Parts: sequence; C-alpha cells; structure tokens
Amino acid sequence: RTDHAERSVTAAEATAARAELQDDRLQAESAKRMSACTAELDEQRRLASDIEARLAKEEQHAGRYQQDGTRKSALGAELAEVRTLAAELRGAEATLATQLVA
Repeated sequence: RTDHAERSVTAAEATAARAELQDDRLQAESAKRMSACTAELDEQRRLASDIEARLAKEEQHAGRYQQDGTRKSALGAELAEVRTLAAELRGAEATLATQLVA
C-alpha cells in the first residue's frame, strides 16, 4: 500500500508539474498575443487619430468654402444693388440733361 500511495503521489506531482508547465506556456503565449494586440490597437488608434485630424482639416476647409460661398452671395447681392443705383443715377442724369436743354 505504501508503494502504491507513493506512486500515486509521484504521479500526482508529475501531473501537477506538467500542468504548471502548460500553464506557464499558456501565460507566455497569452502575453505574446496581448502584446501583439496592444501594438495593433496602438496602430489603429494612431490611424484613427490621423483620420480625425484629416477630417477636421477638411471640415475647416469646408467651412471656409461655405463662408466663401456666403461671402460671394453677399457680394453678388451688393453688386446687384450697386447696378440698380447706377441705373437710377443714369436715369437721373438723363432727366437733368433734358431739363438743362429745355
């Protein structure tokens, strides 16, 4: 019985040692994978940051274009008003010229 118990203990110890070795391997593999995932995540964050920066730049340009469009519309309205005033002045000038001749 003692022999059998010693063999059982020895077998259990060997099984525990193999399990511990397997656990160490799994932890090392997990650490490698975690490191690779962390590196990939960092790269994805960098790419996302670059894209956000480009998007902000594009939105800034779009805002400028929109402001330019608004400015062009305002200038167009002002030009139409100046043309109307010029036409009125030409009409007034023609009326004055007619009155001076008469």
